[in-house]
Amino acid sequence: MSFTPREPIKVVADIFAHELPLASGYITLNDEKWNIPKDNSLFMALSYIGPNKVISNVNRPDMVNVPPQEIQEVTVLDVIQIDFMSYDGSARSRKHEIAMALASYYSQQLQEQYQCQIARIPAPIVDTSSLEATGMLKRFTTTISVTALYRKNKDVAYYKTFAIPEVIPNE
Repeated sequence: MSFTPREPIKVVADIFAHELPLASGYITLNDEKWNIPKDNSLFMALSYIGPNKVISNVNRPDMVNVPPQEIQEVTVLDVIQIDFMSYDGSARSRKHEIAMALASYYSQQLQEQYQCQIARIPAPIVDTSSLEATGMLKRFTTTISVTALYRKNKDVAYYKTFAIPEVIPNE
């Protein structure tokens, strides 16, 4: 089974950009240098929070190929914080669309393509508007759990590639 790995936070960003839809450049990732838009459009900030947790770590041989390969796989659980914001009431009235986007067919297709699984039900959505000291920004925050598979193949030493030993008798 082969796949193209993609960072889970970018998969989530792609889902929201497609499903909500948001204007280009209205999603920021992990504290990038980014200016909050001044119009009334919806915008989002996505960030990893807490430690990521390894939930599976497997090494196995692939004896089909010559030379054989070692397949290393690790499954990681990440928690992603979603901040959904607007200067008008859009963030408040559309916050339910976060859950809808995560359960969409498009989301399911991206999860299959990039070997990750996004929790269908986010944590409670909390009104965090009071955190912003700027002009009446409406801000709603939730978190989701994402498990992602990472895989690496490495060549391993094969008996035909070992150096021929030299025998030196004791004299």
